[in-house]
Amino acid sequence: MIKLRYVFGGLLCIGLLWKGIEGCSGFSSSSSVRKALKAGELSEAVEKCNASTSHEVSSDLLDALLKVGQVDKAKMLLQRLFPEDDRFWGFRDNYARASYTKLYKALIAAGRYDDAWECHELDTNDPNDAMNAKHYYTFMVDVVTALELQGKDEEAQEFIRTHIIWFSKNVDTMPEDSEYRQEYSTELVQEKLQDIINHLSN
Repeated sequence: MIKLRYVFGGLLCIGLLWKGIEGCSGFSSSSSVRKALKAGELSEAVEKCNASTSHEVSSDLLDALLKVGQVDKAKMLLQRLFPEDDRFWGFRDNYARASYTKLYKALIAAGRYDDAWECHELDTNDPNDAMNAKHYYTFMVDVVTALELQGKDEEAQEFIRTHIIWFSKNVDTMPEDSEYRQEYSTELVQEKLQDIINHLSN
């Protein structure tokens, strides 16, 4: 019985020690990132950032990168913060979701549409799965809306022409009674997007 107490006591001490090490590591990372950020050394700050960096510090760094248009560095930062991100809806916590949403919007604003799609959450691990039709539709709506608000009607029309193919390849090939085909067929999506353009261009 006494030996068991020693064993449990030892395990408890190891656990507390490990937590302390993790806490120190997170504090050290946050401190070095904050220092580099204040000095304006954004690349250095990204390199020092990792999953243990505090949300407050990493969020400040992400905002600083996006403010100066460093979307590639911002993407690199999120890869360091969330190394196991798989884009599945429900797997990202609120912090990860908010961070990727910021990057997603910045990429659209920068005209990096396909890169923005790579940040969008999915329902399955295959981005070309018909089950992700609602996400691709949302993506197209976001891009078309952004272009129309800038008065870029021709670019919006061109974007639709080049990206509507996703639905013809991945949804129109489904059985006619498929819920995805009934809601996201190429024809229906085309009509919805055109309605958005007509509404915003008036």
